[in-house]
Amino acid sequence: MRQHMLELLNLQGFWVDGFTVEPAQLIVKLRSPRQTALCQRCGQWSRRIHQIHARRVKHTRWGQRLVGLVITRRRFWCRACGRPFTEALPGIDRQRSTPAYRDSLVEALRRQSFSYVVEKTQSSPNVLYRVLHKATAAPINWAAQGSGLTIGLDEHSYRGRHLVTGLTNITAKKLLGLGTGDSQAELRRLLQGAEQADIVEVCMDMRLGYRTVVEELLPHTRIVADKYHVIAAANRVVDELRRIIVNDRRHCRRLLLTGRERLRPDQREKLEKLFRDYRPFPTLYQSYLVKEKVRMMYGAARRTEAARRLEDIIMLCETGDTRYLKTFGRTLRLWREQILNHFDRRSTNAFTEGVNTKIKMIKRMSFGFRNVHHYIAKVMLAFLPLAVALATLNHHTV
Repeated sequence: MRQHMLELLNLQGFWVDGFTVEPAQLIVKLRSPRQTALCQRCGQWSRRIHQIHARRVKHTRWGQRLVGLVITRRRFWCRACGRPFTEALPGIDRQRSTPAYRDSLVEALRRQSFSYVVEKTQSSPNVLYRVLHKATAAPINWAAQGSGLTIGLDEHSYRGRHLVTGLTNITAKKLLGLGTGDSQAELRRLLQGAEQADIVEVCMDMRLGYRTVVEELLPHTRIVADKYHVIAAANRVVDELRRIIVNDRRHCRRLLLTGRERLRPDQREKLEKLFRDYRPFPTLYQSYLVKEKVRMMYGAARRTEAARRLEDIIMLCETGDTRYLKTFGRTLRLWREQILNHFDRRSTNAFTEGVNTKIKMIKRMSFGFRNVHHYIAKVMLAFLPLAVALATLNHHTV
């Protein structure tokens, strides 16, 4: 019976002196079968017992019961050193829980909220925070990212208007890191050591601060303006003019922002009627035309063809009668090379946007976060392979 208990609880190398079954926990009394112990200072074996004390640690869960270990731990007297030392026990360190118990907390935190894990395991939040941060403490290993990399940069909302920067490896499809904010200093911290990796492209939205940092730290890396952010910027121009010009309650926003090839025949008739009704305001149709030409530009087969289409779009914006089109045209001219770099390898930030979607799900599941460092650790744990997280945890807790 006792031998089977050791095998079930993965406690080989101990003797069971007894156990007690309680409604909420299972208490197992253990001790080492060895008569001698090795001194860690001088490497000499000792048989002389100096002191005996008992320790109680959390080990794992067995059904609905918490498994607690009461370990008889001895202190031996080393004749060579003239000092006492504590015997080393396999799988037992100085903490109040075993590595197996901490591994179970990490596994639970990957898919569940803090409050649920606290209620389920009866652990304090501070213990969970400590285990979580140790499991995700490993820095970005740029040397192990491979060759010919395309990395993605994008910001998302942590809490309200507090934005944080996300860094992804688009080639290997994994999240590399999150910053505590969206400043240039945070981006420099995330990209520290990135010059060691073979980064070919950096895909980002049209944010000048990100571009400045990347050009400074990675001067030989090609910068790509994300296709979907460029199209979204064109959509915003159309939507802003719609709000100003269209003052009735007809539902035309979806008609204006949907690609023309995806509209049904009846929807196309409604769209044409809208332009006829607002013929005194030609900027509405002009912004719609710019948006459609931007979408058509990304269907170009070659960079030279895309460059010609982009130049036509910029000229159309510059001849517009509204500041929205003129500002959009200046943005396209400022990011002209970065937009055209998309046609070299057709790289997009689609994976990074997918990561942001999963992060939103994590925030909803956790009912928000108050501490940005806990937020970053929780998100990174959700994207790390479990074996990597446990290896990092055990490395930092030994």
